[in-house]
Amino acid sequence: MIFRQFRLERGITLVELLATISLFAVVILLASTVIFQVLGNNTVTSEHIDRNQRVNVIVSELRSQFLEGNSQLCSTQLDEKYYIEVRNENGAVVENCIQDVDSSSPLSIKISSTITDFSLETTFTSKNSYVLDISIDNEEGVDVADCIFTNPTFIADSPSGFIKFKKNICKDDIYLVNGDANIKGNLSLYNSVHFIISDDLYVYDPTKTLELKNGSILQVDGNAHFDSEITLKNNSQLIVENDAHFYKEFSQQGNSGKICVKGNTIFHNGLKEEDFTHILGCN
Repeated sequence: MIFRQFRLERGITLVELLATISLFAVVILLASTVIFQVLGNNTVTSEHIDRNQRVNVIVSELRSQFLEGNSQLCSTQLDEKYYIEVRNENGAVVENCIQDVDSSSPLSIKISSTITDFSLETTFTSKNSYVLDISIDNEEGVDVADCIFTNPTFIADSPSGFIKFKKNICKDDIYLVNGDANIKGNLSLYNSVHFIISDDLYVYDPTKTLELKNGSILQVDGNAHFDSEITLKNNSQLIVENDAHFYKEFSQQGNSGKICVKGNTIFHNGLKEEDFTHILGCN
């Protein structure tokens, strides 16, 4: 007897083929979107890094020349993409240089980009334009007894002596500087002290330390330049209303101190913003 076996052999239908092609197209589309987003983010990040590096160089070059007392300030990084404006009446811009600068008076400038909406404003002030209010030359430091200052220079001449702003000296533990402040030594804000600077802050000495103890607040209503190390202890805050320049590292003790910069945060001397994201932030 001959048995015949019949086997149903079924191929792919047109509907199944179209469904497979559609699914494959969706996968390709999603993958392409992710790839383009990654490439776009890399481009934006690269442009951001390049911009910050260039602006850092511009500010550093102009600031260095200003502090040296030059009447003409120029930067190698100013071109058709970046330009400067003088925001006060100290000097004028001529061919990417600032001419006729009086280094004994503050110089306010604005750096802008022609290819993005980026801009940065900062002010340079001569170290010699301040009135000396406090000076110490001992290892123990000195306690500040006054509560209100006008354009002061705080100087600690000893390696370890601190200018100390303590509690229970001023009303509500608030110290106030009406104008700019220049710090050329070790400065310590004690627990819960609130130190307000109504204009710009300049911290010049890279060998010294700015110390914010538990719950203290250093508030700068203008721009800030930090050439010294900054130590933040529990719940302390450094608040800068405009731009902040950092030339030295800063650190936490207790993992809760914060630095809040409401303008641009600019790092110099090879420092990178991503290394300090755990400290930077506004509540």
